[in-house]
Amino acid sequence: MPIIGIIGFAPSSSAAKVLSEELKIQSETVARLLVSEPPPQIEPNQIWIVDEAGLLSAKDAHALLQRATLLKARMILVGDTRQLSAVSAGNPFKSL
Repeated sequence: MPIIGIIGFAPSSSAAKVLSEELKIQSETVARLLVSEPPPQIEPNQIWIVDEAGLLSAKDAHALLQRATLLKARMILVGDTRQLSAVSAGNPFKSL
């Protein structure tokens, strides 16, 4: 049974699936959260675990932080700073 109040996000669908299976939480791609119209139903005051955060572009990371702030969510960024960086411009994980 998924843990309520915690949602996982990842840059790729395969990473989101692994996150969901390993932690037994609902997980989605960052893109789905950012581009879905209407946006997915997300309760305020959640904890968001963002796996593979080093693969996020600066634009996506900024949009994700804005959405988290709007919904009063707390984010936990997880990833390896030495792995490959995002294909798009920026490396927000290292900047933080």
